[in-house]
Amino acid sequence: MNDRLYHTLRLLAAPFRYSCSDAGCPSPGQPAIFVANHCGPIGPIQSILSLPRRVYPWIVVDMLDSQKIVPYLYKDFVTTSLHLKGKPGWFLAKVIARMALPFLNSLGCIPVDRYDVRFSGAFLRSLELLERGEALLIFPEDPLLPIKPQTGMRPFMSGFLWLCVLYKRKTGSRLPVIPTAVIPAERKIYLGEPMYYREAQFPKEDTRKMAQEVEKKISQLLAESPDC
Repeated sequence: MNDRLYHTLRLLAAPFRYSCSDAGCPSPGQPAIFVANHCGPIGPIQSILSLPRRVYPWIVVDMLDSQKIVPYLYKDFVTTSLHLKGKPGWFLAKVIARMALPFLNSLGCIPVDRYDVRFSGAFLRSLELLERGEALLIFPEDPLLPIKPQTGMRPFMSGFLWLCVLYKRKTGSRLPVIPTAVIPAERKIYLGEPMYYREAQFPKEDTRKMAQEVEKKISQLLAESPDC
């Protein structure tokens, strides 16, 4: 999706957007990674519509595959969020897929295959965008783990933070990671202060620890909300 179409979409959807604090948000032209809680489909939709930056979302590769999107939507959304099963559920999944697939492909989404241990395609595309001063949007909750009742989030995976390592090695600059809390009850998005990867002797352990720190910060932002 070109920038004009992207901003037109945001303008048309303005009545439905959440308010968003922009304290600590990197200015346009400065690379960043926004890391948010998922909240089902609400997190991705409202983050795209409401964040003060144009963002490029990471998305599961099945959602950009014409052969896989229907069963993925049926299993991950229609049966779980809409509680619709059988033939009506499959029919709805096909309808949603027909509308969603061309839209997602034009939005600039970055397909991520969690079974590709190196995320090579996603990393290459992401680094190209970051070097151009663009911002990414990532939802790192692990779909295979249970939701924590205190936060409504699943534990975070840490693989995306290798972008910080690779970006620093390639450019010599640190990459800001912005904790992003989507709160449907308030119709608000809260941004935490930028966090930075601290490279030490063991990058794998360091990225895991930082993922926990980002998750903790988002949990704190959620806990500060009176409606959560």
